Amino acid sequence: MSIDDVDHLDARAAENAEAVAAIEAALASAGNNPDGWQRLHLAQAISWLWRGAYQAALANAELSLTPAAEHVPVNDPVTDSFTPEALRRALDAVKAEPVRLFPVLGPIVFTG
Repeated sequence: MSIDDVDHLDARAAENAEAVAAIEAALASAGNNPDGWQRLHLAQAISWLWRGAYQAALANAELSLTPAAEHVPVNDPVTDSFTPEALRRALDAVKAEPVRLFPVLGPIVFTG
């Protein structure tokens, strides 16, 4: 690995750590009863983290913190399955992945 690659990996690791910390803080802030908006944006944050798009993950974690009076209600049966426990399990699975040098786009299938 060249010095440029090492520097790039270090920068990506810092972006990853910042995104993980933001998602963990947002999950803690949402508590045990997040609304649909929070569940949707937390799930999106975790999916972007999985893909290695750390800045997008950070942005979605921050969006999940939008006060309820400032966002539209999200009533989607799909997001109902995004319980705090499921989101934490997904985040734990992503945290176990190595830092990605570049984002990877495509489908994500959680099997656990």
